[in-house]
Amino acid sequence: MKTGTRLTIAPRAAPAVAPQLVVQSALLALNLVELDERIEQEVLDNPALVEDETACARSIMPPGGMMAPEEGAVLDIEDTICDNYTIQDDLELQFAASAPTELHEIGRRLIATIDEAGYLHADVFEVARELGVAPGNVQAAIEYLQQLEPAGVGARTPRECLLLQVRRLRVAGKPVPEGIERVIAACEADTGADLVRRIAQTTGLKRARVEGILRYIRQNLHPFPGYLFAARQRRAPARAVYVYPDVIIRNEGEHLGVEVPMSRAEFLRLNQAYLRLERAYRQCPDCAVEPGAEQVLEQLQRARNFLQMLQRRRKVLQMVASAVVKHQWRFILWGPAYHRPLYKKQIAAVTGLHEASVCRATKGKYVMLPDGEVVEFDVFFATAVPIKHVIADLVRRESRNRPLSDSRIVQLLAQQGYTVARRTVAKYRQALGIPGSAQRRRQYQMGGNLRPACTASIGHGNCM
Repeated sequence: MKTGTRLTIAPRAAPAVAPQLVVQSALLALNLVELDERIEQEVLDNPALVEDETACARSIMPPGGMMAPEEGAVLDIEDTICDNYTIQDDLELQFAASAPTELHEIGRRLIATIDEAGYLHADVFEVARELGVAPGNVQAAIEYLQQLEPAGVGARTPRECLLLQVRRLRVAGKPVPEGIERVIAACEADTGADLVRRIAQTTGLKRARVEGILRYIRQNLHPFPGYLFAARQRRAPARAVYVYPDVIIRNEGEHLGVEVPMSRAEFLRLNQAYLRLERAYRQCPDCAVEPGAEQVLEQLQRARNFLQMLQRRRKVLQMVASAVVKHQWRFILWGPAYHRPLYKKQIAAVTGLHEASVCRATKGKYVMLPDGEVVEFDVFFATAVPIKHVIADLVRRESRNRPLSDSRIVQLLAQQGYTVARRTVAKYRQALGIPGSAQRRRQYQMGGNLRPACTASIGHGNCM
């Protein structure tokens, strides 16, 4: 009798995955732009699903009532946004994301008076009378407006514009020369010959001190912030790719609110003609066997399933975003230094979702913070955010004569509790757009300022 091991192949039933679950997962993985494209395709494929007429003109309406750069049936995205996106459009989006809801109408009225240089041309009492609100509310709206980007926007005079920028620099912890406010006031009052001597006499500052302050103003402040926005628009590629938030986080006073913006899903409806046919088939069972009846019923069911899956997608995004905000609210309000470690399995545990669903809900999506900045959703899970912030801060405060080497940055990070390798510091430094110490020294010697492109890399606020 022979004994041994035989390899046999036997059929075994594998667990089947419901097609609806596959579609649900695919919808969750789409960002806002991709979702609109998917909806458009579904409407074309299934006549039982229709859009309201307003959907073509209001495909996606971000806060403030501004047309967002999404492709609709009438407007061309690139013609609409790349060519016609104005500073007023940008300010409306920022204002609606940062100001309380009750100030939105006032904000839109004020922003309509902003000129191309970024200056506000509105009288507090006239706006209050026109809108039937208290002057204090108009003033509050102006204060929110003046906190938006670019710094200095919403000012009514050059002096106020420069002072707003100085205040922004001080809040950000950046070095600002003492006496700059007095020099700015003196500049506005005196523009004659030998300006430095006159300012020195008016302010009581030494001539060398005045010259240094004026040099600082020329290098760091801009009297026409609106032109900075226009310059950025001109430098943008003709066919630039714009990103739009899948989630908007609002500062609502005592708490942070989470909103999943409208998409074309808001305008989808079941075809009324198909619904009438369905009712007729129910009242007349014999009619349901007529040619085409089965297809009508199948298309209606498919449309209902699609609408339910869209609602489910929105609910999941809302759940995930709310859980993230609850964990990272300090980072959202106060910046990268307050970023806390967060993992997607933690969000899965809190929401009761599978970790894979959390990954689909965040990957490739964007979030608008209360200050109007749009960041990648994954920045909330990025462990390098606080380290990058510290590196940027160390470089910002370094000696211009002896810039910090990567090895020295490693030592300083260790003193603050961050243990990282030198090559990791180099990688983070490059991601922040900060050149090496030798190149920084040359820039300093030439009198240049270091302006690393670190906002997007860190994901919250300017670091330099």
